[in-house]
This record gives sequence, C-alpha cells and structure tokens, in this order.
Amino acid sequence: MKNLLRKALAIATVSAMTISLAACGGGSAATEEASSDAAATEAEDPAFDAGTPVSGGTFSTYWSEFYNEYDVSANDNRNFVDLFSESLWGINWDNREELGFKTAYLDINYITGNLAKEWEMADDYSSLTVTLQDGVTFADKTAVGIDEEYDIYGGRALTAADVKYSYDRVMGFDGVTQVQMEQTDWPGSLSMLESVEALDDSTVKFNFNTNTELDIQKFMCVMLNICGPEWDELTDEQKTNWHYAGGTGAFILTNYVNDNTMTFTANPSYWATDADGNALPYLSEINLVHTLDAATMTSSIIGGELQALVANNELISADEASTLPDTVNTYSYYNDCPAVCIKLGDNPVEALTDINVRKAMQYAIDLEAISEYKGYTYADDLEKNINLFLNGTGLNTADGCSEETLAEYTTYDPELAQQLLDEAGYGDGFEFDVYLYEAQPIDSFQLAAEYLSKVNITMNINVCSTPPEMSAHGADRTDPASMYGSIGTDKTNAIINIFRSDGVMNNVFQTNDAIDDWCDQISGAATLEDMVAAAAGLSEEYLSQHYYMLVSYAQQYNNYASDSLKGWNGEKWTQYYFAGDILSRIWVE
Repeated sequence: MKNLLRKALAIATVSAMTISLAACGGGSAATEEASSDAAATEAEDPAFDAGTPVSGGTFSTYWSEFYNEYDVSANDNRNFVDLFSESLWGINWDNREELGFKTAYLDINYITGNLAKEWEMADDYSSLTVTLQDGVTFADKTAVGIDEEYDIYGGRALTAADVKYSYDRVMGFDGVTQVQMEQTDWPGSLSMLESVEALDDSTVKFNFNTNTELDIQKFMCVMLNICGPEWDELTDEQKTNWHYAGGTGAFILTNYVNDNTMTFTANPSYWATDADGNALPYLSEINLVHTLDAATMTSSIIGGELQALVANNELISADEASTLPDTVNTYSYYNDCPAVCIKLGDNPVEALTDINVRKAMQYAIDLEAISEYKGYTYADDLEKNINLFLNGTGLNTADGCSEETLAEYTTYDPELAQQLLDEAGYGDGFEFDVYLYEAQPIDSFQLAAEYLSKVNITMNINVCSTPPEMSAHGADRTDPASMYGSIGTDKTNAIINIFRSDGVMNNVFQTNDAIDDWCDQISGAATLEDMVAAAAGLSEEYLSQHYYMLVSYAQQYNNYASDSLKGWNGEKWTQYYFAGDILSRIWVE
C-alpha cells in the first residue's frame, strides 16, 4: 500500500462548539479486527492533484447500511439520499485545500450556493432572500429506463414553491403536515426559522425569529434536501419503494437489492457543471455494495470489483490490509473516543449516581494500554484526545477542558480508583449492563471490563446485531442499561438536543442546571466568540460530571481506495451531508 493519508476528523468549525454523544454510531458496519500491527506509518499528506476529469465509467464502493427510506429529508445517516437529491447549499470547492474535509458539518466559510444561485441578508438579519439556479429540473427518470408510473415529477422544473414546501413540511408551517424523521431533529436544526415565502417561481424568502448574522449562518449550514408536494401524495408503502425515489440530484437510483447493491445512474438532465464548465457528474454509474465479510471486501478491492472501502470504522484487519497491493492507497482517520454512556434515568444503577464512583471507573481503566493494544498511533495529544476535549471550542485547542478534568480522564490509577470506591461505599463492587453494536470496537470494551474487574466492578457486555437494537436501550430512561457512545459532535443544535436535561437525544437523563444554562447561552449567542466561550464552559461542566466512561483514546481507522479513483482527496462521503456533491466530482481511469 502507499500514500498513507493521516486525516484526523477534527472539529474546527462554526458549528462544532462542544462535546457530545453521537447517539448510536450506527452508520458503520463490518467486523473490526486489530492488533499492534495495525499501527499507521507516519507520512506527509501528498499534494492533491485532481488531474483532468474523464467522463463515463462505473465506480463501485463498499456501503455500510441500506435503508428502505427515500424521503429526501432523511439524509441524516442516509447518505445515499444525497445522490439523487440536493439542498440549497453545498461545498465551496474553491476552499477545498484549506478545508481538508476534516469535519462532517461544514461552517459558513466552506459553504456556498448549490440550488441557491444568489442570496441576500436583510440589514437587520430578519430574513434571507434566495434566488434559485436557472434551468434546474427534477430528474426525468424515464430517460434512464424507470417506468413512467414511478416518475412522480416527470422532469418538471424546480420552483421556489418546492423550496418553501420542503421547509414547511419539516417545520409544520403554513398548514403543511409535519414529517417526523427518526434520525433528524429538523425543528431543532432550523429553530431560527419563522416562516417561508415563495415570492415568485425563482425567489424564496426565509423569515427568522432572531436578529443575528450568526443564526443566518447556522441556517445556511443546515442541509435540507428539496422535494415537491408530489412526494407526500404517495402512500406510506410507495415511499418505501425505491422506484419512487427522486429529486434534482446528480444521479438517479436505478436498481436496489436490499443489503446487496444500490445502483445509481448519471442524471442526463443534471444542471450543474464544474469550474471549467464540464458537465457533472463525471461518472456514468455508481454501485454501492454492501457486505459484512472483511475477506470479501479485501479480495474485491484487490480484484478491482470495488474501487474503495470507505466507512466510519475499521473495515478490514491489519493482516488483510497488508495483502493490498501498492495500487491501493490508505487513508488514516481519527474519530470518536469509544465510551460507555452512564444512564441516570428513572431506574439507575445506584452506584452510578455517585460522581466519585464514575471517576473511580475512569481511573481504573488504562486507556494508554488499550489504545496501544489496538494499534492506535497519535502524532500529539490533540490527535489522541480528539473527541475528549477538542470540541470545547471551534479552534482545535483544549480550552474547553481544565488540566484537572483532563487528568481525571487520562490518568490510570487503580489504587485511587479503589480508594474512591471504598469511600463511596462500593469497595466490594457492583455490576451493570452495557449494550454495544457488533461493528463497534468490542475488544476495547472487553479490555475495559477486565480493568474494572480488578476493582470489583462487573461490566456485562451485550452485543446487538443492529444499531436500532442498541439505541432502544439508550433511548429508554426506565432501562438502567448503558450503551455505546462516542464523545464528539459538530452540530450546534445537537448540543441542545443531547446535553440539556430535557434534550430529545439525551441518553444520560441527568438533571443539571449548570449544563442547561450553558446550553441556553450557546443557543442565545449573538456572535461566534460568545458561542465559543459558552461551549468551552459547557465542555468543562459536562466532562467534569463523568457522564461517559472512555474505554480508549480516539479510534484510528483506515479507509482504502484504488489508484484508479481520481478527483478524490479523502473526503468522507459516508460522513458528510454532501455525498452527491463529492461523488459527482470523482472519476475512474
């Protein structure tokens, strides 16, 4: 293998303001087998040279999970939706080198118009008026062989009324029935939005309930894909039929075999071009291939059946990776400190309600040894603790976590752990249950359990076959069982949803007025500086409470891509809301 790219998935954005739980980590799959041999070799990122685009060709890549859900607003954790639909906003490719795509949710500095051609803020920031791109149409699916009965839009033009409808339906505005997305809290993401007006066929006006530029910037960073009212005229059964999937995106879904393959064909009427005027997308076809078998993944990329293995976790073992030829490039990422969410709900494990017990549990686990066993290597402490304290500010610093609190997470001291347990009245130990999704680093949790057993604590590990099965335990405040979590978020609204005592995604179910106050300060911030300061305060308060027990430092995992894949700089199409934007600009040779 060659060209090892180290891409720490750091958070350095306007929207990345604090730490949090990524509720289920459910966009990943496949087994994880790691050893000390998995350590990455240090290498400088090679200069990115996109080369000259070549039109045509088929690109096939591993895809972690399939869903029978085709509502364009389901794009949170349903990245394939972004291939056939798109939003007003997109990636500013002029900033590609500077950006480096090290975060999932881009800030305003890296956002530009997509379906939005021009936009203007009111002087008092009470509204944003958007002019749509010329010549945008919903895909004519009959042009790629889809029967007319499934082509609900018939290739008609996109209008401002469609944009208004798309926002109205997720917010419940103007008499439109509100849609509920299991994975996405659109009202939370768009809390600054008060109403939407279609001024004419190509102009839409967004009215806000705030008066700060920061809130408009947040609004522009929310990637809501656009549909027309025809979609909601379908029955529930029709909405789970892949044939009806449609939008204005670069590709059209032309075949779907559940948990096997999704095929997307280039949209022949797609409106966008690259900076040189070349028609997008470059590819003629994309195949998203699902498999849980690491040996099949390895042989497929060696044999050329797949051109990429890209996911949010380790897909193949170090031994399997060592068999890959030099024509396969390795991209190394850092993401998520795997952790146990401590449940403080209606029926908690009594011992876990004591903060000194929670501190003792962390002191009892040797994170350094577990990370070394896993083969994780780090250039510096920032990389090592990437999701522990980094997100306390938006600036890649540790300002959101005091040295004392950081030491409580990173110091291995089993004697102190036992002392704290004795003082709390739990010197003889206790037990609790943890639920994990099978694609998560189970061995890290097993090692953590061994360390806990040395101070008489029994952590029973239950392995779930699907993320929803795991998440069901986390979402039930009457269930004392804890679940896998990861510290780190990069969406401002997620801060409120996850951290507040009444947050809809809060799986700790704590009651903490100080945390709620910091959340209020973040949501009410008028400037980026105010938000960063409040986020740092929230990080310190939340971390100091030890609501999560880390089982290793940041996970290192590798993705792989064939030399034949061009125009790609390691951007994680599995991580971003921009899968269509990214994949429309790659090609194969």
